[in-house]
Amino acid sequence: MTAAPTLDLDARLARIGAEHAGLLRDGQALLGAGLPMNQVGMLLLAAAKRSVALPEGFTAMIRARNFHAAAPMVRLQLDTALRVAALRFVPDPHAYAAAVMGGEAVYKLKDDTGARLTDHRLLERLGATFPWITTVYRDASAFVHLSARHLWTSIAAIDEAEHLVVFQISPEDPARVGEDQYYDAVDAFYRCLVLAKGLILSGMRQLAGVADDEPTA
Repeated sequence: MTAAPTLDLDARLARIGAEHAGLLRDGQALLGAGLPMNQVGMLLLAAAKRSVALPEGFTAMIRARNFHAAAPMVRLQLDTALRVAALRFVPDPHAYAAAVMGGEAVYKLKDDTGARLTDHRLLERLGATFPWITTVYRDASAFVHLSARHLWTSIAAIDEAEHLVVFQISPEDPARVGEDQYYDAVDAFYRCLVLAKGLILSGMRQLAGVADDEPTA
């Protein structure tokens, strides 16, 4: 059997563009169909707005070879998915949405078992269906908080024979960073976008009384 060809960076970014367009199209259609403007509806609209805004910034930063600006957006997209998924894990989704829209910290709220909705708890609950999210959360969080990971794209060149390291301070990544080194971040963002899109549209359909599709990622 011939192995499937590996997608290049442009093809990977195109997948993000397709999901972004689908969320924009379907979200606008559901809004136009008369989405109820209760607390859950407002939470879903806020999530939809964030999820259609992030792909444009992420794609632009990847194309600009600015990994430091792009990588944290993976974490932001996953954050949206986690907080929308929480609607499924609380005893009263409307009370949860009202609290979040009122500025209450999510980690202070509780799920239907009485456990606080910390990121760890949300990862545990959603990870039972989508086990990949724990690794993505861990890796993406390393770029949200200043860490050794940020040193990687600060190194312009390494001369092992001379024991010499050349550093670069600029928005653009050094030329030694090849396109394949962006693949993991782009693929992680894609999966988080697909997950967020599925959860958001599923919630909007349920609220509008439209036939629902389960989210896949």
